[in-house]
Amino acid sequence: MASNSSDNSEISSAVFNMEIPTEPATPEQNSQQNSQQGINTKFNKPGFELKDNDIYIFTMGLFTRVLQPIDYAKERELLIQCTTCSYKKVEKVAGFQSSNYVAHYKRKHPHIAYNKESEKTKLLKQNTL
Repeated sequence: MASNSSDNSEISSAVFNMEIPTEPATPEQNSQQNSQQGINTKFNKPGFELKDNDIYIFTMGLFTRVLQPIDYAKERELLIQCTTCSYKKVEKVAGFQSSNYVAHYKRKHPHIAYNKESEKTKLLKQNTL
């Protein structure tokens, strides 16, 4: 019995002696915590930037994309907005697929080219009018 009470007092003493932070954690501290929690992806690193690429819907200005601020409690997100209508969606950077947004253009804006092939077709139609 005596050993149980001394064990409990040691635990109680350890709990009462814990330091409680008085200031918000820095990004470095959050990053360290996240690596322990498994949320530390390459997208959640402070220096991560979207690379310019050749995705037609972005290069032609059909959609804009904005990398959202880091929230260390979840995966990094991207705000995608249609430049022709009010459609917008927040999506995880890791799961982004441009084909979902091409489908939006096919359905909602059939008069606008959404890739190089449809651009050729639309130009041919305009030239025959």
